[in-house]
Amino acid sequence: MKAMGHGSAEMHLRVMSALGRRTVGKSQYVRSPVEDVDSDPVVVPVIDALDLYGRRFYYLDQLGDSPQDVYPDDLWGKIEGAALTLPEVALLHERSFACLQDRNLYQELMDALNDRTAVAVERVWLADEGCRRRSASPFDVGAQDDGPLPRSSGG
Repeated sequence: MKAMGHGSAEMHLRVMSALGRRTVGKSQYVRSPVEDVDSDPVVVPVIDALDLYGRRFYYLDQLGDSPQDVYPDDLWGKIEGAALTLPEVALLHERSFACLQDRNLYQELMDALNDRTAVAVERVWLADEGCRRRSASPFDVGAQDDGPLPRSSGG
């Protein structure tokens, strides 16, 4: 895991892969948090954005004449785009842009986008934490398939 440094995207893939293997044959109670993460279209764009922020600080790189290929706003745009694939958020988007002078509708849309981003992050945490408490976490020391990995710091 140390070799990944602050690479959240690669770590997320490895953790979710291990959780998927370790929850096969378990109850729906154990599998459900992992399935929620796998089916949430907002999770991967959030992880990608966090990965960029964890590896490099965009504006510091700009100052140090080491520009990055990806602009942070592009990553946040992908998060919003993924959230807009969800019917309830898409409806708020449609209503908000049909009535541009209504700031309340726009605020509802912004709140929904922020809420869905937070839900995606929480789902990832719940998948690991829930599986760890149910003895299916890839963070268990000596866990099979991936060797010993660090325990999560939460809970």
